[in-house]
Amino acid sequence: LKNIPYFTRENQTTPGDHVKDIANICAIHEMNEMQVFFKLLASSFKGKALQWFRSLSS
Repeated sequence: LKNIPYFTRENQTTPGDHVKDIANICAIHEMNEMQVFFKLLASSFKGKALQWFRSLSS
């Protein structure tokens, strides 16, 4: 997990590019399960992006 790029909404990466980065990491490691993809994506959020993600379940 330490090699996964973080997304904070404050950096230069767009949300779309970040999703592509996570998808590429999954493809490199031949992970085909969407559940794994979404867990990696969720674990890559920091700061305001993490607050936003947590608010989705409310």
